Parts: sequence; structure tokens; C-alpha cells
Amino acid sequence: VNSLEKRCQWRRPSGGGGVHMSDRGSQQDVEDPDLDGLEYLLHSAPRSCHHCDEVWPSLYLGHMFMSHNKLGLWQLGVTHVLNAVFVHCAVGVGPSATLVLAFLMIHHQHGLLSSLRFVQQKRWIFPNRGFLRQLKVLDRKLQEKGLDE
Repeated sequence: VNSLEKRCQWRRPSGGGGVHMSDRGSQQDVEDPDLDGLEYLLHSAPRSCHHCDEVWPSLYLGHMFMSHNKLGLWQLGVTHVLNAVFVHCAVGVGPSATLVLAFLMIHHQHGLLSSLRFVQQKRWIFPNRGFLRQLKVLDRKLQEKGLDE
């Protein structure tokens, strides 16, 4: 077991390959990682970050400069309030990323790790420890709610 698996308490699927993560709707193969494990996962992500990135269909994550760049938003297809959502904060990696992760967890039934990995494929993010704690609490509540139904 390598240190990433140990720190995040993940299990490799049989047959090799990468780390397996499942959504809340399927059998839970992922334990609840601690904050250090989540931060390690965030640090291990690629560091590319643009002014704005589409992290979900018609859902964009970016920084404050891009929120004032009408031409840039138009080039991305964000032309009206009705066709896309642009979530931003000063740098576009903390509070706005936390909001997008919570959206994926609540409205698309992704677990915390699944949401992190999905957004990381599109943009480098790094919510602070306080936001990570809140996301862990939300993840637990959503898991409990799913078990009750």
C-alpha cells in the first residue's frame, strides 16, 4: 500500500489500475479521508489554472478578473444568465470551488472525493481546511440521508 492510499484510506480495485472511487449511489469503496488526506489529494493535482474553466456542462469556475471580462465570457458561450453559470471568487480556487463541489454533491449525487477528482480534471482547486471540514460534514449528512431513503 503506497502512502497516498494509506493517507486517504483508499482501496485499489482488483485487477490493478488507479484508485477506485464510487458515487454515493453505489457500494461505498471509499473510506472517509481525514483533512490531511484531502489536502494531499489537492496538492497532487496538476497545477494548470486558467482565467476560467468549464468544470461541468455550462458551469464555469474562475477568478474575479474573468467576471468583468465580457469578451472572454462571450468567447466561452456565457452570453446570458439563462445558458450558463459562472462561479468566481478572488482567485477562483477556494470559496468558489467549494460552492461547485457542494453543488455536485447535492444535485448530482457525487461523494466528496468523486467531486474533487472530477473538478480537478478541469481546474486546479484548493479549498482551505475550514471549507474541507464543511464539505466533509455535508458528505456525511448526504450519505446518512441516502441510507435512510
